[in-house]
Amino acid sequence: MAHEDDDTLGYDEDDEPTEVDLRPLFTTASLRRNERDRDARGRTLDGRPPAPSVLMSQGNAGGTPARWQRPIHSAGARLTGAAFTHVGMVRSDNEDAYLVWPDAHLMVIADGMGGHQAGDVASRVAIECLRDHLVRGGVPMAIEAAQARVVDAVHAAHGQITTLSGASESLKGMGTTLVVLWIIGDQALAVHVGDSRLYRARADRLEQITGDHSLAFELKRRGILDTQGMQAFRHKNVLTQALGGKETLKPDAAQFTVQPGDRFLLCTDGLSDLVHAERMQATLTGPQAPEDQARDLVEAALGEGGRDNITVVVAHVD
Repeated sequence: MAHEDDDTLGYDEDDEPTEVDLRPLFTTASLRRNERDRDARGRTLDGRPPAPSVLMSQGNAGGTPARWQRPIHSAGARLTGAAFTHVGMVRSDNEDAYLVWPDAHLMVIADGMGGHQAGDVASRVAIECLRDHLVRGGVPMAIEAAQARVVDAVHAAHGQITTLSGASESLKGMGTTLVVLWIIGDQALAVHVGDSRLYRARADRLEQITGDHSLAFELKRRGILDTQGMQAFRHKNVLTQALGGKETLKPDAAQFTVQPGDRFLLCTDGLSDLVHAERMQATLTGPQAPEDQARDLVEAALGEGGRDNITVVVAHVD
C-alpha cells in the first residue's frame, strides 16, 4: 500500500504492486507460549506464572485459520473465534497483521501502508505495541478501564510509527489502520483508526459498528455520496486518519452490549472492498464454524480478484 503525499487527501491505499504472485499463499497464526518448562500447576520452574498466550499473524507463511474457544464467565456464554489472513492474488507481500488474546477476548487487526515493505513494519509495530500495553497489563474488570488502556496503547503505537518513519528514508510515510474488539463480560469495546472495519450480525441483521476514517465515508456522512457512489468514487481508499499520519490522532471508541447469538467480523478493506454486505451477512448467520466462515469470506474476496491483502477475524458468542 502507498502513502499519498498530498496533505489534503492523506493516505492512498491503492498503490501499484511491484510483483505478481498468483499462488494461494495462506498465512497462519502461531500460538506464542511461554518457552520455559512448566510444572503440573502450570507455573514456570522459577516460580513465576506463565506468560499469556496470544495469536499473532506471521507474514506470508502457509497454513490454516487459527481457532480458539474460551468461556465468558461473567456472561454465562462462550466465545469461539478464528483468524485468517491471505496475501491476495496480486501483491507479493502481506502488510496486514492481527493479534488475538483468547483468554481476555481481545481481537485486533491492522492494515499497513507505505510500500517497499514499510506497511508491513507499520502494522507489525502497531500489533506488537498493543500486545505490550494490553496483554502485559492483565485483564481489566470494567469496560471503561479497557477503553482508556486501548486508547493509550493506540496513541503509543502512533508515536512509535511516526518516530520510525521520520528516522528512516525507507520507512518514510508508513502508516497503518487499526481496529480493536474487546469483550468483557456482557459488554464490548470497539476502537478504530482508518478503514478496517468491525461488523456485528445479530438476529439476521448485519451492522457496521465502525465508521471509516476515509474521504469517501466522510462525503457519505455529509450526504454528498450514497453507498453506490462510494464504490465508484475515485478516491475511496484515501484515509483521513491512520497511525503514523501527520494529523493529530483521534481514535473512535464505542461501547455496546453483547448478546448470545452475536457474530462479529473484523476485516481489512481487502475483504470489505470486494465482498458485499449481503454475502457477509449470509456467511456470518449461517451454521458454519468460525474457521469455516473465515475461510469462506477470504475465498469470496479471492474470487473477486483478491487485489489486496485480506484479513478477517470471526467471533461467535454462544
